[in-house]
Amino acid sequence: MGQGAPSTPAFLEADRYDVIHDHSGPVAACLGATSGTPVLHTLHGPFTPDTRRLFRTIADKIYFNSISEFQRSRCPELNYVGNIYNAIQVETYPFCDEKHDYALFLGRFSEDKGVHNAIHVAGKAAIPLRMAGKVDPGADTLYSEERIKPHVDGENVVFEGEVGGEQKRELLARARFLLFPIQWEEPFGLVMIGALACDTSVVASAMGAAPEVVEDGEVGVLAGPGAWDEMIAAIRADAWTT
Repeated sequence: MGQGAPSTPAFLEADRYDVIHDHSGPVAACLGATSGTPVLHTLHGPFTPDTRRLFRTIADKIYFNSISEFQRSRCPELNYVGNIYNAIQVETYPFCDEKHDYALFLGRFSEDKGVHNAIHVAGKAAIPLRMAGKVDPGADTLYSEERIKPHVDGENVVFEGEVGGEQKRELLARARFLLFPIQWEEPFGLVMIGALACDTSVVASAMGAAPEVVEDGEVGVLAGPGAWDEMIAAIRADAWTT
């Protein structure tokens, strides 16, 4: 089996492999459609009108793997051979039942990830919020400067910067819960399973694949899209078991 981006020789030397398993996006999928070797393309991102149109044109030439049933439902006519959820190394995440009194937002600082929603929800629920993640140049930086930074006071709202490794896992493990107040149909949401591996409940918007990851009322709470009052009420009531 070979795996590679378009810049690697995997497709150019396809006859060397029994199967090529590709993770590198639509361009590579198109290359795979010209290969005489069977190609399995794992879909990682959301479908757009352009990528949906592109994948449909090669649907009978390669095989597809989805990362959630929700993702698959956005373009069900592809030649799917399986649905395999994203994974983490569970043993590297510390299981912790002694929580600190803070909510955590962990992810890219962008409007669709709903960082401003996390600030609103945590504030109304009267729990400190710690935030960590990457701020990309351009629109995300402007969004962070205008809608996030004014709320950061180092006490009720704390910005931890971009974190990784042990620091990220420690933040996840000690949080009372992870806030996942997205406002887009995310095809998976890896941070949620990281939290659950640490015995940290997830409070999420019921969008995209979140209902496939979070069992409502058991390992967290799912609130309706944009239903921040519902999310706040659930937090105040501790409406889940841990």
